[in-house]
Formats: sequence, structure tokens, C-alpha cells
Amino acid sequence: MIYQNNTFIGREDELSVLEKCYASNGFQFITITGRDGIGKTALIRQFCKGKKAILFSAIKSDAVNNLKALSRAVSKSLYKEVRDLVTFKSMDSALEFIHRLAEKGREVVVIDNYDDLVSSIEGLPELIKTYLSHIFPKRNIMLILTGSKQFMDSQTFGMDPVSIHLENLSFSEMRDSFRTFQDYDLVTLYAMTGGDPNVLRHVDPDRSIRDNIDSLCLSSDGIMFDLPLRRMMSHLRSPEAYCSLLTAISGGLTPMKDIVSRTSMGSSAACSTYLSNLVDIGIVEKEVPFHERNSR
Repeated sequence: MIYQNNTFIGREDELSVLEKCYASNGFQFITITGRDGIGKTALIRQFCKGKKAILFSAIKSDAVNNLKALSRAVSKSLYKEVRDLVTFKSMDSALEFIHRLAEKGREVVVIDNYDDLVSSIEGLPELIKTYLSHIFPKRNIMLILTGSKQFMDSQTFGMDPVSIHLENLSFSEMRDSFRTFQDYDLVTLYAMTGGDPNVLRHVDPDRSIRDNIDSLCLSSDGIMFDLPLRRMMSHLRSPEAYCSLLTAISGGLTPMKDIVSRTSMGSSAACSTYLSNLVDIGIVEKEVPFHERNSR
């Protein structure tokens, strides 16, 4: 059985930012970005503990099912044992209801996986922009949206949010959660996982590092066995093009012109777009040699 480590790890700086926003009077708007599995949902759940909050996670479905899920989330925030206290037929009615709730005090509203909600509800970005610009600022609301950085950067909210972008955990954050391992094993663990929270939660601290490597990396059902391919398949279109890029890079081709010549991209601009997407989901990193940093 794969070990599931449900202990919340690190993110002290990010929690501090959220707590400062919560302590401020008036309307606060925060976006939390990062790839899938980086810990956005875990962060907001940790932050919302002990607070009056509407915690809604959008799903990859249609508007009807997402509105049902939002209705259940709002109902649960009012009475934990009741899931169908309110029913929303539109996103506008849901936002107006939340607006009225905030008349009674501080209200934390979280829309997790905002990308999926936008995909299911036509005209949502314009509606959210209207509420951000003209309606929510009149209330004591803390609105948090989570999603991919690439998607959030493409949105026009009408105001600048407090932005939190999540990367992999640092070595010190990881070390504090695996005190049973020796220093050498901790370095090995970090080199193997890169601090990926979604991988670290599968590490069994009661087993040796060698056994963890066998189960996570070498076993066909291990979380890391085909992790890059699964990330590409779930996040990106045209996985064949991305596999072609990765093949070129793994073969030692790192300058842009060399990568373009080995693939069927056709232009540096197209290649650059594909590479940026790979950087966003954490599969490749971009590094500039020191002697080229001051040149164009």
C-alpha cells in the first residue's frame, strides 16, 4: 500500500501573506497559482481552518454540476450538516448571495480551480470583473481564486490582486517533515523529488530511502514512474510536439536554434511558446549562461 502523508508541510511565508490579508479590513482579492499537485488546495484548506469560509472547488464538468457544487459549498459554510440549504441557478445569483452574506461580518470565499469554472460557465470572467470592480469592494470579503499561472496571467480582473505563486518546497521545508531520515538520506530524497509536494506525500518515513525509491520511481504503479508524461497529457495539447522537444533537449540540444532544427516547430517563436509551457508545469528549467546575461 502506498503511504499517504497528510501532514501539512511548510508554506509559512504564503500563510503569513494570507493571514495579513485576512486581518485587514475591507475587501481583499488574492490569486494563488501553480501547477496541479503543487499544494494550492492544501494551502487554502490550512488557511481556512477555524475561519468562516466558503471553500468551493470547481470541477471539470458543465455549468449545472458546478453550480450544484457551489450551492453545496455555500450551504455547508452556513450549516455543516446541511448540503442543500441554498440552490443557485446562475453564477450571478451565487455571487449576489455571497455579497449579502458579507453584510454580517468577514467572509472568506475561495474558488479553487478557477480555470475549470471559467471553462464551464460562459461569460464568467466579465461577471467576476464586474463584482470585483463595483460590488465586492463595498463588503468585508476576502476572495481567493486558485488556478494555473498561465491561465491567471491571461485574465483581466479590473484590479491588481495579491498574487501568490507556489513552487516546489525548499529543502528546509521538506527536512522539517522527515526528521526520521539522516542528513544523507534527506539530500537523496530532495534530489529525487525536487521538493514536489505531490510526490513527498507518498514518501513513507518508516521505510528506507532505497525502498522509497523502488516504490516511487522504479515500480510501474509508482507516482514518479511516468510523471512527466502524465503531466503533459493532463495539461498540454499536442503531447507529441512536447515529446519531440524533450527528446531534443535530452539529447544535449539546449540553444533555441538547435532545438528548432531538430524538431518540426518551424520557428523559434513557436518553440519558445512550447518551452514556456513546459517550464510552467515544472518539467524543464530555463538557465542563461553567465556570459550571456548582459547581452540581448
